[in-house]
Amino acid sequence: MLFPASGDPPNADKFSNLPKPAKGWHKLPDETDDSIQANIARIKCFRNELSHRSSTAICESEFEEKWNLISSSLERIQVYIHKQNIQCIKSDPIDGNKCQTLEDIMKKWRQLDQEESKFILERSSSLPDQRSEESVYGRFNEIALVTL
Repeated sequence: MLFPASGDPPNADKFSNLPKPAKGWHKLPDETDDSIQANIARIKCFRNELSHRSSTAICESEFEEKWNLISSSLERIQVYIHKQNIQCIKSDPIDGNKCQTLEDIMKKWRQLDQEESKFILERSSSLPDQRSEESVYGRFNEIALVTL
């Protein structure tokens, strides 16, 4: 499906059970369109816009603007997926096997949470306790953000 024998570009409509966004898959959706398909199309459009530039240079303000738009679209997609998973749990019948499966999933979630906490603790404990700002060259903005 990604590489049709015809050599033509793949058809986006064949990859999803989602309906097309209001403006289609190849145009930037309206800012008010918060559907899952609009967020997917939005990311695709931003990716195309950024990757087809003549230069890789980008000013900081434009980077921040694009980053915020892309990350908020990704977050909305993640929320959509999470809600779909919760809905499946609600309507699935629970029997002995299902209970064990759910317990296994919850155990994995707890382990991931513990590993993430451990990773953050390990990273934070490897930072030096004190370092003067004068000894760090060219990172005044980053230092200001961290020391808030």
